[in-house]
Amino acid sequence: MCGLLFLFPHTRKAASFLLFPCIFLCSAHISHLPAVYLPTHPVHFTCQYEEKLSHNSHTVSANQHYFCLESSHTFTPGDSLKFTARFSSIHIRNHSGLFNYNHYLQQKGVYTRVQALDSIHISGHAHTLYYYFSRFRSQFIQKTERIFEDTLSSSLIKALCLGYKEHLSSSTRDLFAETGTMHLLAVSGLHTGAIWLLLTYLFKLTGFKRQQSYLFLLPVLWAYASITGLSPSVVRAAYILTFITLSHALNRDYNALNAIAASALFALIINPNALYSVGMQMSYAAYSGIVGITPFLRKLIPSSPRLSVPICVTLSAQIATFPLSAYYFHTVSLNSFLVNLIAIPLTTLLLYAGIFVLLLPSCISCYLICPVQLLCEALKYSLTTFNKINIQVNHLYPTEIHILLLYSLLFFICLYLRKRRRNCLLLILLLSTTLCGYSCLHNYFLPKKEGIVVFHFYSHSCILLNQDGYGFLLKNTLNPLPEEHLTPYMQRHKLQFMPAVHGILHPQMFYDGKLLNCTDDSIYIIDKQNIQPKEGIWIVTDNTYPRQLQTSSTSSPRLVILDGSCRPHCVRQWEILCQKRQIQLRTSWQEGDIHLSLHSKKRQNKMLK
Repeated sequence: MCGLLFLFPHTRKAASFLLFPCIFLCSAHISHLPAVYLPTHPVHFTCQYEEKLSHNSHTVSANQHYFCLESSHTFTPGDSLKFTARFSSIHIRNHSGLFNYNHYLQQKGVYTRVQALDSIHISGHAHTLYYYFSRFRSQFIQKTERIFEDTLSSSLIKALCLGYKEHLSSSTRDLFAETGTMHLLAVSGLHTGAIWLLLTYLFKLTGFKRQQSYLFLLPVLWAYASITGLSPSVVRAAYILTFITLSHALNRDYNALNAIAASALFALIINPNALYSVGMQMSYAAYSGIVGITPFLRKLIPSSPRLSVPICVTLSAQIATFPLSAYYFHTVSLNSFLVNLIAIPLTTLLLYAGIFVLLLPSCISCYLICPVQLLCEALKYSLTTFNKINIQVNHLYPTEIHILLLYSLLFFICLYLRKRRRNCLLLILLLSTTLCGYSCLHNYFLPKKEGIVVFHFYSHSCILLNQDGYGFLLKNTLNPLPEEHLTPYMQRHKLQFMPAVHGILHPQMFYDGKLLNCTDDSIYIIDKQNIQPKEGIWIVTDNTYPRQLQTSSTSSPRLVILDGSCRPHCVRQWEILCQKRQIQLRTSWQEGDIHLSLHSKKRQNKMLK
C-alpha cells in the first residue's frame, strides 16, 4: 500500500508516515515465533548457553527459542549443554508496584523456564565471533583481579570497562543508587560515547585521513560493544554512533534527532519487544533531551563552553527522564545533576585509565595502578559526601495520562522556544491547565475507590480491603507483615492502614471475620473452618479443597478466587469443579495480585444513567 501511494505526488507525504509503522508491524509479525510444545514429563535437553541474567539465572537457546535456566554453575557463552530437564511456562503476575521479573524475561524473548534434574554436562563450544569476544572479556576480568589488590578498584574497573558487575559489594551499589548515579556502573551510552571520542582523537593523532579513520572506527567500536557483553544500552548507543559515523564517512549532512530515530527504528525492527523495555525508554528519552533541550539551556547559562556544556547536558538528560523516573521508580533525586557534574568526569577519566592499564602488558600495568586507585577513591569520596545532603522526592505514582501530558508539555515548550509561535504558547497553557485539573481530580477520586486485593504469597494468605481511604487487613498469615510488598500499594492509593475489626466497617458494609457483607454482594473468606458458604464470591485460602466444603446442597458461587496458599493439586481440583459447574475461576498463581472492585447497585445505576 505504501508503494502504491508513493507513485502519486499528492500521497507521498502520507506514505512516508505509513512506512515506519508498516516496517515495525512486519518485523513484529516475523519475530513472533510459534508456541513451544512443553512436555509434561522430564526429557533429555540439549541447548546452547547465551548469557547470564542474574546471580543464578541464565538464558539458553534451542531451535530459535530462549529458555530461562536456574543454576549456580558458571558457563561461557557458546557452551553446548546437556541435561535432563523439566519445563514450565512463565506467567506474568501482577505485583502491585514491584519489579516484575517475569515481565523482564518476556521482554528478552524468554517465555519458558527450564529446570535441570541432574548434573549439567558441557558437550562442546560454538566457535562464533561472540564466543571469542566472551573469552577476551574473561581474560581481561582475570587480569584485573591479578593487577588490583583492593576490591574497590577491581570491582569498579570490571563494572565500568567490561560491564561485569557481579563482584560489586552491596554498599557500593547502594551508594550509587542513593546518589542517582547508578547509570554510571552499567556500561551504557555515556561509556560508549566516551570510547568513540577517544578513538576519534587517537585516529587523528595517527595521521589517518578523515575518511579512513571513520572506516576503522566502526569495527573497533563494535568490538568494544561485544567485549562488554552487548548489553542493550551499549547496542543502542553503538547504533546511534554508527549512523553518525556513516554520515561523516559519506560526507552527508546529518541531524542528531534523525540519527536517534533511525537507531530506534533499527533496534525495534530487530527486537520489537524492546519498545516496552524501561532501559530503552530511559535511554532514548535522555538522548532526545540532550539534543533538544541543551541548545536552549546554553543560552540561559552564559559561561565558557567547557563549563556550560557539561552542566546543560546533565540537566537536559535529567529533565527528559524525570517523568519516566517518577513512573517506574517512584522517586526523583533533586540534586543528582550536581552529583553527576563531578561523578561523570571522574568516571570518564577512570574509564580511560582502566582501559589503558588493561591493554598494556601485566609487567608494565602493575606499576601504573596508583592513579587508577586514586580516581576510585576520589569517586567514592565525592559520592559519599553528596550522599549526606541527598535530596529526594519519594512516593511519586503518576499515571500514564500524567506521563503523556508531561511529555506533550515538554515538547511544545521546546517547540515554542525554537519557533516562537503564538499557537504553541496557547497549547502550553491548555496542557498546563489540563495537567493541573487531571491531577486534582485524580487525587480527589483516588481515596474513594473501593476494592479487595488478594496478594500473592507462596503458601500464605494476605487479603486487604480498600474502603474510603482506609486499608483493612481482612486476613493475614504472614509474620512479620511484608511492608516492602504492601507499602507500594498503600502509598499509590493514599491509604491509611487499619486493623480489620469485627462489626460495621461502613454504613453499607459488615464484616464478621469470615464474611464481608455488602449491600449487593457477599464475599466469603473460606478456610478449613468456614465450610458453610452461600452464593456470592469465594476467596479460598489455607489450601482448602472443594471436597472439604462442597456438597450437592451447597449453593454455587458466581466467582472463586484462589490465593497463593492453595497448592497446584488443590488448584487443579477447583478447576475441574468450576469447569463442570461453569463458575468463573481466578488464581493468584497465574495473575499475581488480584484486584476485585466493589460497586454498589446505586453506583452501577448512576453509571448506567
